[in-house]
Amino acid sequence: MPLVRVGSIRRPHGVKGQLKCDYRTDHPEWLDQRSHYLIYDHRSGEVLQLTLASIEHYHDCFLASFNEITSPEDGQRFNGWDIMYWVARGALPREEGEVYFFELEGMEVRTSNGDIVGKVVDVAETGAGMFLEVQGEKLILIPFNMEHVPELYLEEGYLVSDYSLLARDNRQ
Repeated sequence: MPLVRVGSIRRPHGVKGQLKCDYRTDHPEWLDQRSHYLIYDHRSGEVLQLTLASIEHYHDCFLASFNEITSPEDGQRFNGWDIMYWVARGALPREEGEVYFFELEGMEVRTSNGDIVGKVVDVAETGAGMFLEVQGEKLILIPFNMEHVPELYLEEGYLVSDYSLLARDNRQ
C-alpha cells in the first residue's frame, strides 16, 4: 500500500499544541476519517505515528491536534514535516488523466528517442507550479505539465520528456 501525503505542517497554533497545516489533498473532507497519521521529515528521514485528537478546517488550511503534542514547544520541531497515511491503491478515486504524486516517484524518465534521463525522486510543489526532481547524471527539475511531460505510461513505469535536452541546449 502506498503512502499518500495529505498535508504539511506549517507551525504550532495556540497554546495547546495545535498545528497549523497546509492541505496537500483534493479531498480535505477525508482528513478526519482516520485516527492515526504518519508524519515525515524529508530532511532527516524520521517518521513518527501520531493519534489524531481533532481537526478543524480553518480558511485555506487546517488545524490538527494530536494526542502526542500538548504544547507549542512540542509542536515546533515538526515545522515542514509531511502528514501522510497508508491507503490501498484501489481505494483512490481517479479521474481521466489524473495521477498521484506517489505514482510518479521511482518512474523512469526517457527522451522521445528512448534515451534514459534518470528516475523521478520527488515531486515538488512551488508557487511556479509542479516539478519533477529527476536524478540522472545530476539532479534536474522538469516542469510537470503537458508541454514538458507529454507522455506518461503509468503501468509501464516511465514517462517521456525532452525538457532535459532543451535545458542542456539552452546552457550551451
